[in-house]
Amino acid sequence: MQTKPAPTARPIPVRAPRFALDGDIPRAWLAGSPLASHTVNALSLLFPEGERFFIRSVKHYEDALDADPALRARVRGFIGQEGRHGHEHDRFNRMLARQGFALDAFFDFYTRTGWDLIEPRVPPHLRLATTVALEHLTATLAELALDTPILDDAHPEVRRLLFWHACEEIEHKSVAFDVL
Repeated sequence: MQTKPAPTARPIPVRAPRFALDGDIPRAWLAGSPLASHTVNALSLLFPEGERFFIRSVKHYEDALDADPALRARVRGFIGQEGRHGHEHDRFNRMLARQGFALDAFFDFYTRTGWDLIEPRVPPHLRLATTVALEHLTATLAELALDTPILDDAHPEVRRLLFWHACEEIEHKSVAFDVL
């Protein structure tokens, strides 16, 4: 039996698309359903700080990757992509605030609890393992978004944002695991 060589890891490009989130996007942007829209909105509220947590968790081990330049390059791509995701979801969340959603109290609680209180008390290897688990979850959600009609009736610009994010989640889904 002939064995195939292991696939070569592809580089992870950092893209900077622009999304028209300042326009007229309705509050019920997903199939006209407030429930469906707010379910995805709730995920978006978590994304910017969550993406920055992923970056910190992986970046902590960057110096240990000197022996593996290919993985180090993929980590740089991962960091770039996650940074862009955080930036664009910050913009999406500002759109939600302009629509009248009171988000400041949530963001204050989320930041104080997750990043100021809990994160410093968790050792780096558990933060990385948490990142691996959450990257698996986001890649699973990405496959759902891309392989089902769930976003077919979304506002076109929001659908573009979510499809871009989903594609990149699939593209870098193994990086945190490979670092672990």
